[in-house]
This record gives sequence, structure tokens and C-alpha cells, in this order.
Amino acid sequence: MAFFRRALLFVGIAWSIAGAFQVLSKGGPWLLDRAVKRGLVPESLVAPRPRAVDCSAAVQGMPKRALDDATLRSARIAAYRMGFNLGLYAGARSAGSKVEEPISLRQEQDQLALALAVPRPVAPQVEQLANALHAFTVHVAADPECIGARLAAGYSPQHDALFRFGAFVGHSVTYRGLAPEVGPVFVPELRRYGQAAGLPEEAWRPLLAASAEKAGPRAWAEGSAIADGILAHVRGEGAGGAR
Repeated sequence: MAFFRRALLFVGIAWSIAGAFQVLSKGGPWLLDRAVKRGLVPESLVAPRPRAVDCSAAVQGMPKRALDDATLRSARIAAYRMGFNLGLYAGARSAGSKVEEPISLRQEQDQLALALAVPRPVAPQVEQLANALHAFTVHVAADPECIGARLAAGYSPQHDALFRFGAFVGHSVTYRGLAPEVGPVFVPELRRYGQAAGLPEEAWRPLLAASAEKAGPRAWAEGSAIADGILAHVRGEGAGGAR
């Protein structure tokens, strides 16, 4: 699908410029994230931790609107796409790229946020590349802008889950293109939020499997195809609906 291929293009360009210097950047975040998930490294040693965010005022400020089937379906797609865009850009930064967010991506995020009546999501600052993946997991769980809470209150808990699921899909697709050799990332989060969003496991299963490709155009094409298939499921079309 053209949307995803355009979005992935800037990440590929950024990586081609800085690729020769990123071996440690790619392996470090992945290895530390795996160690934390397996309990080999105490989570307390790889701050940050989720901070409690009071979203009560934000939730009360959500506009009331008629939620017919068409509105809910459109909001589902928008929530997922907004999360995907967030993860896509955050993934590039987690891998060590200093690329600026493209204007086209920023404009689309503004449009999606306006349509959903939520703030525009902001990618977390990468303070240490070694714990970038863990920090992104914490960021999405903490919901600092109360986007997930607003979506749950204004639409449904599934819309909240779709936004967070999209964030992990976008980040995973970026790593699949930039560093497929490190294997799948965010496996528990993809499963958790995918199930909460009401999506079948076949939607995200390809991201749970290791890629046989090496970093480059073929890896990006594989990631784009997976992203297209997931979007088709979000749209209710099934994997066969991807174009």
C-alpha cells in the first residue's frame, strides 16, 4: 500500500546515511530489551519506569459525538495509523538515526489527531540507545498525552488498544527493515494489544517470526507487506484485502 511505503521511505534513507555506524546501536537496545523481558536484568536498572498520569480531566474533555458503525470504523483505522506513524518514527530514532520527522508525516499526524479529537502523539526522547526499546515500551504504557485514555472514553477500549498496537507495529516494522538479524521485537506487546484490539492472531503473527532477509530493500519490502496485511485486518478486510 502506497501509504506505508511512503512512510517507510524516510527511514530507509536515514539508515543508508548512518548505517555504517549503527551496529552497536542496533544490537544494544535489542539485547537489553530481551534481557529485561527474560528477567536477566532487573528492570530497576534500566530506567525509565512508567509514571502515573492522571487522565481524568482529559477524559472529561472528550467531545460527545454520535458513534454509528461508520464513525467507529473510521476511528479504528485512524487510531491505528496514528500509532503506526508514531512507532515508525520512534523506531528510526531508537536505531540511532537522527533523522527529523518528515513534514508529510507530521501533517498526517496532525490530521489524524484532529479527526480523533486527541493530542498529536510525540515520540519519546532517546536518552540512551542501549535502553531505547524498553523506554518506548514504558512510554506507550504510560500514555503521557492521555491519548489512549481519551480514545477509550470517546470511542471504545479497542480504539485505545489499536493506537498502542499500531505504535508497536510501526516500531517493529522499522527494525525489521533496518536490522532484521536481531529478530522479532515487542512480542509480548504485539500479542497483548493485538488481542485487546480484537484482531485475529494471524494479523500480527508475521511480526513474531524472524526474518530471513538481510537489511536492505528486500527487508523493507517484507516489512511493508506485513504492514499492509495488518492494516487490511484493521479495516475488516482480512489479509486478502491488502493492496
